[in-house]
Amino acid sequence: MVKLKLAQAKQKRVQWEAWTATVENFFNGEHGRWFNSEGMMVEKPLQVGEIWRVLNLFPGAEDIRQNRLTKNDPQWHVKQSPGVVASQEDIDVANAYLQSVYRDNDWKDTMKKVILFGDKRGSCPVVVNWDVKENRPTLQYYDTWDFYPDPTSPHPSGWNWLICSVARSLEEIRAMEG
Repeated sequence: MVKLKLAQAKQKRVQWEAWTATVENFFNGEHGRWFNSEGMMVEKPLQVGEIWRVLNLFPGAEDIRQNRLTKNDPQWHVKQSPGVVASQEDIDVANAYLQSVYRDNDWKDTMKKVILFGDKRGSCPVVVNWDVKENRPTLQYYDTWDFYPDPTSPHPSGWNWLICSVARSLEEIRAMEG
């Protein structure tokens, strides 16, 4: 089943890559170059008597957006899980811990990259995992080119799942096999 979904996702990726590359080119000021739905690059040639003046305001607007969204550290609202008894002191400790993780692990710069990739490339999946070796949560984001999209949706807003490529050593892969 996974192989079938991956094959379908690879077929869909051509259209999705064209869409993403077009958005990124426009963001970078290349307004005369885009990709069509077949994944082929199209360039608009400069016509006689035509003058192109690119007013690329995206980088400045992006800086403002990132700074506004990350100006203040997030405020966590920790609540006890259903069926778990937690005192107010436990909840306050969890809240303080989450705030220190964000501040001490420099998640603010990572979040700025997530915002940039989300705006520039249309999506940026983020995963928060618990790192057993370091005994703390980690924030991992995937670049747009590191995953295959859901082939059942024509647009990223409707994706139900993603297949992400993750770097693994041969030893880790062999350990997973048995």
